[in-house]
Amino acid sequence: MNESPKRILLALDGSEQSYNAVEYAAGVLAPGQAHFVLYHVLPTVPDIYYDLDAYAGGRAWIHTSHAWYVGQKKQMEDFMKMAQSALEKAGHPPENISVDIHEKKVGIARDIAYEVQSGYDAVVLGRTGISRIKDIVLGSVANKLLGRISGTAVWFVGGQPKPGKILIAVDPSEGAQRAVEQAVAMNQGKDTEYILLHVQRGLMQFAPVMVEARMTLEETELQAKLQEHQKDQQVFVERLKERLVAEGVPEDKVRTHVITGAYSRAEAIVDYASKNDIGTIVVGRRGLSKVQEFFMGRVGYKVMQLAYRSAVWVVA
Repeated sequence: MNESPKRILLALDGSEQSYNAVEYAAGVLAPGQAHFVLYHVLPTVPDIYYDLDAYAGGRAWIHTSHAWYVGQKKQMEDFMKMAQSALEKAGHPPENISVDIHEKKVGIARDIAYEVQSGYDAVVLGRTGISRIKDIVLGSVANKLLGRISGTAVWFVGGQPKPGKILIAVDPSEGAQRAVEQAVAMNQGKDTEYILLHVQRGLMQFAPVMVEARMTLEETELQAKLQEHQKDQQVFVERLKERLVAEGVPEDKVRTHVITGAYSRAEAIVDYASKNDIGTIVVGRRGLSKVQEFFMGRVGYKVMQLAYRSAVWVVA
């Protein structure tokens, strides 16, 4: 396995979920395996001041925002101390932890994306932020980040997921295979269990009229092709297992599973993770279709929406 330390950007906003993301990352990455940058984009004035600026006299209010700024900065400094303490408590050395409270230059998502360009292996953030009215995965920050960041994995952490098991959604695509590489490279704990899961949709996805009609010759041939595909995918998943074992993962820590006849691949992935107490789901950014990004409305994005109490890694 690659033993070089990973550079991890923890994009924090001071929320409870943000702190949960810190604890999750502390548990997933072995002590000494990563250098953490605790990063916060700090607005210099509240957003409402930009609205006030449109009205007569509104600009004068902006100059009174210094006290607000000082208060927000102090709160984040205190939060960063808590986050750093959580990492150290998990065994991560202090010299592998740095703090950057960054004044907003352009926008939260864009400033994070610019920081990522300096070189990170993963960006970690909580699924929900300070405002719980809207989920970050359904809001603009997540979509902007995924649209602006390439070559770096993004981890969305919801709830308090357990780091001991990692489910990797696999298919023959390059994105899925990179997901396998990332999962192994990021987590080298001896007790970590890896589950390689392939989901195959059922024939009803292609021919729903079969519910009330007998199978035609064409449909029978399609069913035979699906069965042949299932066998091929089982072989493919087993080869991925051999690859993990060759990388140093103990053979008894790798399981494979193929689900057939699923109506929704995303639902099947999330349901399997939930029933088997799996806290981490890893998906490739692109699927077999390279026409559009994996997260833009297909399996990966649906998994992000459904797995609201899990950690979802979107791997570039």
